[in-house]
Amino acid sequence: MKKTIFFNSLGFLILASFLLSGCQTVTLHALGSHPLPVMHEPKTDKSDREEKIISANLHGAILDSTPNTYDILGGGASLNFTYRAGGALSWLFASATLSGSYGKLKLNCDDEDCNLLYKAITERKDSYSFASIQEGARVGVEFTPGFFTTGLSGGIHLYQDLGEFETFRDSLKQANLIEGNASNGFFPEARAWVGVRLGPSGNYGTINLESVFQFLADDIESALMFNLGYFHPTGWHAGVLTGGSAFSLTAGKSFSF
Repeated sequence: MKKTIFFNSLGFLILASFLLSGCQTVTLHALGSHPLPVMHEPKTDKSDREEKIISANLHGAILDSTPNTYDILGGGASLNFTYRAGGALSWLFASATLSGSYGKLKLNCDDEDCNLLYKAITERKDSYSFASIQEGARVGVEFTPGFFTTGLSGGIHLYQDLGEFETFRDSLKQANLIEGNASNGFFPEARAWVGVRLGPSGNYGTINLESVFQFLADDIESALMFNLGYFHPTGWHAGVLTGGSAFSLTAGKSFSF
């Protein structure tokens, strides 16, 4: 009810903000435009067999904020399918991902010159629910020299955001109080990684460090992410996802056939 009254009063407050103080815009982007919260799953052995891998994962924010937001508490799940060619083309793979996230956040003013209306909004300390659906598809190459695994891939990341936060963000954009990207869109994506297989033939698992870069991203928070993961030959895996001020944990299980 309070949020409904606030939406209805938005026009008057916007006019007052212009008359009294001018209007400096604030940057507020869709959460789904950040990189997919999914790690690349490296090869854990040197075999050249053909593989089809289905991976189910959970992820959750531990310490998470984006420009002009804070107290992001959320989590989600993802499903990933990877196909690895066999024989002479065992270095080639293709992957597709579907991910969904849900949670709540609060608005903050990180800029010194935030307009007065936006500052007033942040002082209410309201929580806004958000939801993001993200899809990804990529192709890449991966090699296993010695005890290492290394590779790179390229693809596309799509996103669709909805929920209270996205509705409110769209209203603020239409009022020219904030700048921000669209509620849905896509980015070309590149990934590179290097890992170390532990034990004879990697039977103790693989530790993998991965970097993710989104071309045409709106800011550094959306452009770059680093992931550190551990992958056991049985398919269990866990890791840390970091990007900007975001810090999330992920864990899951993979099935190979």
